[in-house]
Amino acid sequence: MEVCAGLVTGTHNRDEIVVIPRDGKANAAPESNEARQPLSRRLPIPSSQINPYRIIIMIRLVVLGFFFYYRVTHPVTDAYGLWLVSVICEIWFAVSWILDQFPKWLPIERETYLDRLSLRYEKEGKPSQISAVDIFASTVDPLKELPLVSANTVLSILAVDYPVDKVSCYVSDDGAAMLTFEALSETAEFAKKWIPFCKKFNIEPRAPESYFSQNMDYLQGKRDYEEFKVRVNALVAKAQKIPEEGWTMQDGTPWPGNNVRDHPGMIQVILGQNGGLDTDGNELPPLVYVRVSAVLTNAPYLLNLDCDHYINNSKAIREAICFLMDPSLGKRVCYVQFPQRFDGIDRNDRYANRNTVFFDINMKGLDGIQRPIYVGTGCVFRCQTLYGLDAPKQKKAPSRICNFWLKWCCCKSCCFRRKKKNKKPNSEVKPLRNDEDSLELVIGWIYGSVTEDILTGFKMHCHGWRSIYCMPKRPAFKGSAPINLSDRLHQVLRWALGSIEFFFQQALSSLDIITPELDNAASLWFLSLFICIFATIILEMTWSGVAIDEWWRNEQFWVIGGVSAHLFAVFQGLLKVLAGVDTNFTVTSKSGDEEFSELYAFKWITLLIPPTTLLLLNIIGVVAGISYAINNGYDSWGPLFGKLFFAFWVIIHLYPFLKGLLGRKNRTPTIIIVWSILLASIFSLLWVRIDPFLAKTDGPLLEECGLDCN
Repeated sequence: MEVCAGLVTGTHNRDEIVVIPRDGKANAAPESNEARQPLSRRLPIPSSQINPYRIIIMIRLVVLGFFFYYRVTHPVTDAYGLWLVSVICEIWFAVSWILDQFPKWLPIERETYLDRLSLRYEKEGKPSQISAVDIFASTVDPLKELPLVSANTVLSILAVDYPVDKVSCYVSDDGAAMLTFEALSETAEFAKKWIPFCKKFNIEPRAPESYFSQNMDYLQGKRDYEEFKVRVNALVAKAQKIPEEGWTMQDGTPWPGNNVRDHPGMIQVILGQNGGLDTDGNELPPLVYVRVSAVLTNAPYLLNLDCDHYINNSKAIREAICFLMDPSLGKRVCYVQFPQRFDGIDRNDRYANRNTVFFDINMKGLDGIQRPIYVGTGCVFRCQTLYGLDAPKQKKAPSRICNFWLKWCCCKSCCFRRKKKNKKPNSEVKPLRNDEDSLELVIGWIYGSVTEDILTGFKMHCHGWRSIYCMPKRPAFKGSAPINLSDRLHQVLRWALGSIEFFFQQALSSLDIITPELDNAASLWFLSLFICIFATIILEMTWSGVAIDEWWRNEQFWVIGGVSAHLFAVFQGLLKVLAGVDTNFTVTSKSGDEEFSELYAFKWITLLIPPTTLLLLNIIGVVAGISYAINNGYDSWGPLFGKLFFAFWVIIHLYPFLKGLLGRKNRTPTIIIVWSILLASIFSLLWVRIDPFLAKTDGPLLEECGLDCN
């Protein structure tokens, strides 16, 4: 169709109409104006959704004040010690809740304009001006983080939608495993077939395992991938038995990583300085095997991924660059964090692996105060922030409250080692010389803590940088979740070691609320508090988009983790701080031979004993309470109702744990059952012996029997 003597066509990313003259040259003015527009924008939560949430928070604060007034002014004299511990835990929990609500006051979302990025930095007929990005994928143990999983991550990186000369892939092998090196060599060969396949059919995702699991029917591509899997699995089978003299390379020399704890650094360029050529003769991005902790490249931006997190959205890097290269925003941005999404999770997400409450609620709130945290993977950094440089000064200073909160919570817990004071940061990262002075400037990540990722992000914030949280409609990255409860609890334990405040938060889930008999006014405040809690939850789910079942799974695992992993984290954290006893890093298994094959498998770990004991205690309490009420008549049911409510509340929170315990009896270690029954019996007998709620007397109350004591 002709319009104004031109041809009408539609653009790829937008629905607007572009008029192209017959001479083939489009009007440059609209493109020029479009290229000067911002590359991203903030999207505040609609006031109709966020304002009711804020009102309920304020009402809840008022109710909480009256609640604590009642709790403090009505002690339980017959169980004063337990009452005091309970009140202290409740007060600490309330303080933690207030700190948790602070960033949720102003949650935001963000939107990017990929078409404007191309118009500004990728002009037709000219070299691309978009910045280079180095991608680091790290792995430790190839027998737990399977080489095929790592290979899929590398393939998705090499096939990313980004200029070939602007992206490089580095695989950091912290385990110094020859299996990882050999699997990477096989991956490089398969990439020469896989990348042309991705670009020819423009497929998503570009990790072959995930792509072909969606029943996509490209026979040739799938046949090539199956042959590749056979070769990689053969390497895995070969690596199961380690030779006594250690591994040797093809030229007969010993493998440099035979001694895992003491081995030399190693850099092996697998796809060449300028990459390699695929089967169609097109250039591939460089692929490098790394076993050193030093900077290898001068790209201004760096994306770090775990080996089990593949690129699910081939335009993910462009999404991050829209923030980092935005002239109005990017100069002060230290990193762009993406949410973690996972494959291989059962339909009900039994162990809350998706963690949607954190990624879809808390992180949006932190983004509103310009400080989303770094979660260890799926993050694009501005490299100069890793050198310990301060952010450029801004015209408008941030809120004093925000600065105080950040410095008080974060900056005292982490510090960089530096040889001399940094100078004013430059807009470009200069090449590093290989000498002692230049290496002192390479600060990098903070080490010495199991939560080094969070501390690294906090330190950048203390240098004045801000961070961005990016949630594209198609998830940027996807990873593998732990395949059973034991590994999941180990993962939570590792996270919880970074902060022992969870001990006080989770204590409420394992302690009955020690309260006196409630009058009508007290019951009203208790009821009001519960109503406010449920109203807050409902409104929070409304503005965040989190489904109620996802929230409930997160709540259940909050309790399971609280009485196991977080509890152990307190003692391990204290041992590390006071006695210098370090905690070993445990790599969790991330895949199984059969889908959900180990969902309810229980491996022997001490973390499983406390929740099992707590389950038994509450079940015993319910049975004993009902039996007591039946034997003592109608009047005894009233005081029992509240206690039964809290007991059932704990049991339904531990239901996923109970289902796993009962669903696979033959796979539950007997030692867990034995220890749990023993501890539950001891605690029950001690409670009966102490009986803190029974009034103490020197003798029987004979007057109640109708006897005259005189």
